Amino acid sequence: MDSKSLNSARESSKFRSLFLIMSIGWIMIFSLSLSAQNDTVLIDFGSSSSVSSGTWNNVTSFTGGQIIGMVNSKGLNTQLNLQVNDAFTGVNTNGTQNPDPSLGIPVSASGDNFFGNTVLFSGVTEPTGGVLISGLNPFMAYTVILFASRVATDNRQTQYVVSGNVSDTLLLDVSSNANQVAGTTITPSPTGEIQITASPGPANNNTYGFFYLSAMKLVYTHELPDTSYLDLVSPLGGEFWQVGKTAAIQWHSRNVSQLVIEYSTDGMVSWNILDTVFAFQQSYPWLIPNSPSKQCFVRLKSAAFSVQPAFPFEISSDTNTCRIVVLGSSTAAGAGATFSDSAWVNLYRSHVTHHNTRYEVINLAKGGYTTFHILPTGTTMPPGVTVTVDTARNISKAMTYAPVALIVNMPSNDAASNFSAQMQLNNYRIISDIADAAGISVWICTPQPRNFSNPLQIQTQIDVRDSLLAIYQDHAIDFWTGMATVSGYIKPEFDSGDGVHLNNRGHRELCERVIHKQLDTVFCAPYLFVNELYPDYPDAFQVYPNPAGHKLWLEFETQGHGEAAAKIYDLSGRVLEERVFSFSNPGKQAFEWELLSTDSERQFCLLKVVVSDPMGTKSFATRLIIYQKSH
Repeated sequence: MDSKSLNSARESSKFRSLFLIMSIGWIMIFSLSLSAQNDTVLIDFGSSSSVSSGTWNNVTSFTGGQIIGMVNSKGLNTQLNLQVNDAFTGVNTNGTQNPDPSLGIPVSASGDNFFGNTVLFSGVTEPTGGVLISGLNPFMAYTVILFASRVATDNRQTQYVVSGNVSDTLLLDVSSNANQVAGTTITPSPTGEIQITASPGPANNNTYGFFYLSAMKLVYTHELPDTSYLDLVSPLGGEFWQVGKTAAIQWHSRNVSQLVIEYSTDGMVSWNILDTVFAFQQSYPWLIPNSPSKQCFVRLKSAAFSVQPAFPFEISSDTNTCRIVVLGSSTAAGAGATFSDSAWVNLYRSHVTHHNTRYEVINLAKGGYTTFHILPTGTTMPPGVTVTVDTARNISKAMTYAPVALIVNMPSNDAASNFSAQMQLNNYRIISDIADAAGISVWICTPQPRNFSNPLQIQTQIDVRDSLLAIYQDHAIDFWTGMATVSGYIKPEFDSGDGVHLNNRGHRELCERVIHKQLDTVFCAPYLFVNELYPDYPDAFQVYPNPAGHKLWLEFETQGHGEAAAKIYDLSGRVLEERVFSFSNPGKQAFEWELLSTDSERQFCLLKVVVSDPMGTKSFATRLIIYQKSH
């Protein structure tokens, strides 16, 4: 292009930008000129703590945020996608708190933004930042309206280059902006894409060359939706939800605008309206009402659909809580996952608590930790080990939660610190012995692969892996097989990019391996534990020894004649042994139980006892470990 043509293009672009930001009056006229048949996609760029509700699409990652299938202002799914393909520096939260109502932009969108800078700021320089919109119709015109605001007194003019089949340059005075937008109408590229690239405008005189992007509206001619459906995902039946706790009603939908959520507690004889929501939310947090029943159902209704499950779930007044505690380092803490809810512990928490709200997952993991960090409080370190036990995240702290299960996930920091395999195994033994003595089910995760340059460190990982699998057997969780290359490195498809941590896919795989162990079936039933049944008389019921050998003794007080029905269950809920003990007189009862031989050296069990006497029936449960050698 010659200089004359280039100048002409620049002047045309400048005129268009000025025309689009002239005044609120123009914005109102522009809005009125848009046909009622238009669709609009609303996009908010900014902090995850200030997302916009309703039909706004929120982008919170300034380096690689993306949305697949954005929803439009009617709450319907579209084929349009957005990707931050040119990273910004970060998120700023000093935008205007008083956007002009005529803009139709909420404070949650105007008050924060993505920003970039051309001069080094906080060790970072990002001279441009951009987003790519894809899935567009290359034969249709789209109107792109941009807004940004940053409370300031200097000039922070931002330039936006909007590129499709052609390019257009827009300018917007961002400083303390509350009533101006910049926009253009453009046809996408032949591949159906529009690129928006932000940078400082020519009038920008800020020291760092800051530029901003807060919100975007994409307006286009209405398109008929392709397919519509509505499927209930949860509850589908069998869930155990406790009064006063929050559980998620979940569904899958496409091109369904709004839906009504109803629930029944009488086997679908009558229905109560819970709320009306936009279907694209795909989930609704429900504070479980005080309506205990085993015949509960949820129903979703829209203009075209009505869906409900075939089987009931239970709302219970039971208040038991069964805790699973995680000890670990960076992987358990979530490193490598793009977002915290993609980390394996959080995925696991969502899984177990959703089906049964009795469960609570407590995560004590912290990045950089080794097995020495989580040893019991007061541990004396061996020579050459300078680690200090963290009393807020170690086995001693975990025990204070009275967990039903303990998961230990220490992937590779011990090997990185050149702690030998034997040192690590000794630490695992100390931790597991403490939990075992308290009747707590212990699950030890193997190391996971890491791209060590030192082959001796990789060999240490392999030695620890093999030993843990051999020692803990069913109670070892294999975080290595299928995740590692033959050389002991992380497989590329699971590598977050640093050769140390796993990506979202890797975290999902770890979560599936933990789910497979069915810890959420361990010792969590609507029975009181001994110390909860008799809080004022802790000696009223005794079960000893625990861990047990070939014999077990039961002692308890009764008010007369009756019987005690006792059962021992394994982790899968299978009855291993059962006995009925009869008594004819009141007072202290003591029974010896000769246990049968088990199939393994260590068996984690649950003992349930139901005692019936003239004063009624009492139930209790306690965790039990049986040690017996196989013959």
